[in-house]
Amino acid sequence: SGRFFGGKIFGDTKMAPAISPKKTWEGALGAYILGLCVLFAIGIACAGRADVFQSVLITETGFLTAVVVTLLLTLFSMAGDLLESAAKRQAGNKDSSNLLPGRGWLDRLDSCVPVMPAVVLIILLTTIS
Repeated sequence: SGRFFGGKIFGDTKMAPAISPKKTWEGALGAYILGLCVLFAIGIACAGRADVFQSVLITETGFLTAVVVTLLLTLFSMAGDLLESAAKRQAGNKDSSNLLPGRGWLDRLDSCVPVMPAVVLIILLTTIS
């Protein structure tokens, strides 16, 4: 959402026009800003809870490490989005399927594909004593 709105409002500088012409560096900055805002808001609101990822991340690794991990997860998310766009472009398709109107089903999952395994690994590494 941060990437979409950041790019829509401020986006001028194209990130990878050959792969996905609408993605901008300003949108990427919006993604980073929203990711950090979510870390802060949820981390503070749910401080000490063992069932909330941001809280566990801050508690187990420290605030600075949590910020770095959040920035890396945001990067993974954008990389997944660009990878899916490149795959569609190579296949000559605008959408990955017709299951959902206006967007393919991979458009709903592209960012999650690299992020979810990383989150699971982070949880396992931070919670195993």
